[in-house]
Amino acid sequence: MLHGSSMSQGSYRHGQFWLMAVMAVGWGWPTTASCQTAPDRQLAGTSSTTAARPLAAAPREQESWDIVEMMGAKVGYSRTSSRRVQRDERELIETESLQFIELTRLGQSTSQSIEIRSLETPDGDLVSFQSEVTMGAVPMTTMGVVRDGQLVLTTTTQGTTAEQRLTWPQDAKGLFAAEQLMRQHPLKPGETRTLQVMVPVFNQIGTVELTARDYETTSLYDREVSLLRIEMTTQLPGGVKIDATEWTDRTGEILKTSTPLMKLDTYRVPRRVALGKAASEAPDLDLVLDLIVPVARPIPHPHETAEVTYRVRLERDDPAAVFCSGGSQHVKTVSPHLAEITVRALRPNVEPMDREPAPRAEDREPNGLVQSDDARVVALAQSAIGGVTGAWPRACALEKSVYSSIHKKNFSQAFATAAEVAQSLEGDCTEHAVLLAALARSIDMPARVATGLIYIASRQGFGYHMWCEVYVDGTWIPIDATLGRGGIGAAHIKLGHSSLAGGAPLASLLSVAQVMGQLKIEVIDVKTQLAAK
Repeated sequence: MLHGSSMSQGSYRHGQFWLMAVMAVGWGWPTTASCQTAPDRQLAGTSSTTAARPLAAAPREQESWDIVEMMGAKVGYSRTSSRRVQRDERELIETESLQFIELTRLGQSTSQSIEIRSLETPDGDLVSFQSEVTMGAVPMTTMGVVRDGQLVLTTTTQGTTAEQRLTWPQDAKGLFAAEQLMRQHPLKPGETRTLQVMVPVFNQIGTVELTARDYETTSLYDREVSLLRIEMTTQLPGGVKIDATEWTDRTGEILKTSTPLMKLDTYRVPRRVALGKAASEAPDLDLVLDLIVPVARPIPHPHETAEVTYRVRLERDDPAAVFCSGGSQHVKTVSPHLAEITVRALRPNVEPMDREPAPRAEDREPNGLVQSDDARVVALAQSAIGGVTGAWPRACALEKSVYSSIHKKNFSQAFATAAEVAQSLEGDCTEHAVLLAALARSIDMPARVATGLIYIASRQGFGYHMWCEVYVDGTWIPIDATLGRGGIGAAHIKLGHSSLAGGAPLASLLSVAQVMGQLKIEVIDVKTQLAAK
């Protein structure tokens, strides 16, 4: 039972803010000469070009508000409300949640929001939910319903609808179950609780483990109180692990959450504070400039390099478990927190570092983000390849076409779909990558996007980036439409890749969040020429 108090959203809220922040952060460092000098910094949320904030709904019963801070600067807010409803003669709990963040990248503001409506039983069993994610001009809507031991997901983007079915474990719970059950049965110091819950947007079933420590004096937004410290780990399929800390009062109400990833914190506050502007004394925050990973040794002509060896260190994690090996990159463990990564400029005539599995169906087919069957996408691809023959020459032609076609290189979108980009012809590296992947798939060339870092010569460091990989002559070969050079050098360090099918692969972006704030890179060796195979 809820005992008449507002519901909190702890682990669920954290997962969504991480996703939005990662998608907006640092992607697509400008590559044209006119963009190499960053404009003056601005406080997040002050640009006149920012999209209008979603209107907060009128206060409802059992409503709570939180502010979101990143690196000490206020970047957003969340609102959660719940009520008891009757559906098919059953008493259910209807929960509505809105998360909104606004971030600045190289002086340009971008905003994202996630809205959720969920129906769950008083015991936390999921009945159905609907989510709307707005990270580009067109939102992505997902509807989910538990039916006959399955979770049926229907996702719609830009008029394209796809269905996905997941086996639903009998003991799995809903989106807000962890918090709902915590309110019914507050944790006690020393107690551990584990349960499986639905993680929206990722569209995966994750395992949440909550371990209560003890009560401690805790700083909230405007006061200090004694709260129970709870360490929380959310484990997603594929090995992605999210660590965070929550602080609850004696009724189980979550009043503060914190995570080392991106230094993200939330605080329970009154509505007026959540919707208010950031304080003038808040730190100046630009998520491209502030998250560059500097290196002591510069890389001359970085995108013409043939092979570069790096030494990477993570303060908390094992780099070999975070960075991936593949055709263009090999990761070797040096110690639990140190790895050596060798990156090779891969081409069809160059020996790959490691062999990778062949493409799957989802690397060839259209989906809600990579709409390779969209009429504009198909037309762009056909125009680009013209009379070009051969897989690699065609891949290079597509890369050059996207580079030339996206006339407006900007940061106004966080993650637009390929169909949107084909229409607007603007965006940063995520837009370049998804459009290039869609063009490739439209001509029956398997393609996926890669996430990681790119060397920025003007800053002598690495910024977070997204590019594309195409399957040519039995090898996954990287290409980058923000450069348009006919393949890339060895100045890209890869974290992971994704087909972007459905919502689940978006979890691969969490590898970016996992390294932010704890990554150090050292350039060990640079080669400018390789022998052909």
